Amino acid sequence: MKNQVKIAVVVCLVAPLILREASGALEPYPAVLQPSGAHKVSTNNALLEFPETQLFALRKAGAKKAAEEGTKIDTSAFMGNIPSHYWEQIAIAHYGLGEGKSQSASLGRWTLTANTIKSASPQEREEALHWIHSRLSAQGIDNVDTLRIRYLKTFWDIETNSEVKREIKREIDVDIKQ
Repeated sequence: MKNQVKIAVVVCLVAPLILREASGALEPYPAVLQPSGAHKVSTNNALLEFPETQLFALRKAGAKKAAEEGTKIDTSAFMGNIPSHYWEQIAIAHYGLGEGKSQSASLGRWTLTANTIKSASPQEREEALHWIHSRLSAQGIDNVDTLRIRYLKTFWDIETNSEVKREIKREIDVDIKQ
């Protein structure tokens, strides 16, 4: 009986490790391999590569601070307790405000279709807009038409302990007019 328990414990601990190492990202929930999770810091020779998310509020025409870049938003305060590794996928879905998207795959006679981004109902859209505007208001930002999400890659040199460069990976504008 004791050996069976030991084997079960070993399988429960080793199986998630094998899944994560084989796929580079796959990890069962609840995660046994905390705190590293499914995300790792990329390295290339002596360079570390870190993702960074920046948010900007673009104001309505005629409002003060209507610059091209807009007002920088404190991303951590805006997103609250949502883990940072979800931020990019939330933005790709336009915070639930975008059009639905689906993908199809043909298997001979059959076609499989999967919705990758669900369309929001009018009530869900109103709730999402309220959430976004309340988060912006908490930072003293009002009269906003567009939320700009910018994803950067920051490269850090280990040897000199300094930032080498930043490059824009993706930029998304989300229409948040009420």
